[in-house]
Amino acid sequence: ISFFNGTETYNFHLDGDTWIYDALPDFPISSSYITHISTTALELVATREFEIADSLASYGLDNPSKTITLTDSSGNSITLNF
Repeated sequence: ISFFNGTETYNFHLDGDTWIYDALPDFPISSSYITHISTTALELVATREFEIADSLASYGLDNPSKTITLTDSSGNSITLNF
């Protein structure tokens, strides 16, 4: 999972039941916090479907101030733009 806060990107990966901060693997983080964010993001349900012809700029998302990217063990990913 990756978080972009508008300035920096923070990358984490899951090792067993523990989330690891990629830049500082020994840095203590709250695994429950990262698990909560990833679980919540995966439970999101779209209320509106965009047409393929629509550009992100049409919705003000061409330059998002925040993003969350979730990638599964198969390499499939989804990015949420805010």
